[in-house]
Amino acid sequence: MYALASLLLARRFISVSNASMQFVDKLAHSAVPLIFAVTAITLHGFLLISLFTQGHAPNLSMVNVASLLSWLMVITLLVSTIFMRTLALVSVSFAFAAVGVLLMLINPNSYTLTDYQASPMILHIILSLSAYGCVVVALLYAIQMRYIHKQLKENPLLLTQQSLPPLLGVEAWVLKLVLLGSILLGLALVSGFLTIDTMLASQHAHKTVLSIIALGVFLSMLIIHAKWGLSSTMILTLTSTGVGILSLGYFGTRIVREIILI
Repeated sequence: MYALASLLLARRFISVSNASMQFVDKLAHSAVPLIFAVTAITLHGFLLISLFTQGHAPNLSMVNVASLLSWLMVITLLVSTIFMRTLALVSVSFAFAAVGVLLMLINPNSYTLTDYQASPMILHIILSLSAYGCVVVALLYAIQMRYIHKQLKENPLLLTQQSLPPLLGVEAWVLKLVLLGSILLGLALVSGFLTIDTMLASQHAHKTVLSIIALGVFLSMLIIHAKWGLSSTMILTLTSTGVGILSLGYFGTRIVREIILI
């Protein structure tokens, strides 16, 4: 369902005149992609619930966490399209979610939590993943913002032929999502320090430190932009830097342990 919705939405942005593709074009511009998308999101949600609630503790493998992130990203992007009136990034998010579901079914490695860890850790994990989902979506919009800015400088007439939102509207959404992600990340760190004893232990210290650094990058970008303004290039650079640092903290160790050393 994700893959079909992604392909149909992508068809909207490919202007190729072909009589044999008329039926596909009609489907692409109908409500069919939305039906596929809602069905996929619902089924994905049930699959995540079944994996995270089976047994006595959540199944927190890296692949399952990544799949949860893709699910949150899809929902965030769909909600943002209500205000942005653009579907350019939704197709990409559906493709990511499709890959996430496929990997989740292929590689079901698990890292479970003990009972005494479960309650505080689940709150911390939900806040952390929500923050990560927000800043990843902000990065996607920052990439789109940079593309629009480049098109305006090189070929402004081309934009009239594409379904792209106003540059300032995209920039505002990037900043709003980074702000929301920063708030959630700050709450995740506070909840971690208040309820989890191992935040600075050797196995988790790098995640904590990198998360704090990433939060510093995001807050610095917001403050500098509010006081002096930033170009689209700098917003993209700082957003991608923060997301990269946060990704390294969240997934760096797990990538080595669960994929490279599998």
